[in-house]
Amino acid sequence: MEYVSGDVPGIYKFINHGRDIYGGMIESVEIELKKDGSIRGPVRGTWKLEEGYKAVMEIDGDIYNGLFLKQWDEDGKKNVMTFSVLCGKTGVSVWGSGLSAME
Repeated sequence: MEYVSGDVPGIYKFINHGRDIYGGMIESVEIELKKDGSIRGPVRGTWKLEEGYKAVMEIDGDIYNGLFLKQWDEDGKKNVMTFSVLCGKTGVSVWGSGLSAME
């Protein structure tokens, strides 16, 4: 599926998985992906949507690549925008799950 830039902005639960592979719980923080391409909250940077689904983010000076995807939020019983990106330089992965419903 392809998305447009207007599908992405909003408040997200953000999880930085780092490079850990243990089974421990990681707490999320709330961030905002703004319409102007900036990221605000405890995490700062920029975001871009490319080719209808590819996510490119700059966080703390590092570039992360991955994808945006609409997924079902079982707790909220609604479809939300999500992202999953990885920094090729550091091996750090981060995820985000939108709080607003999508049609």
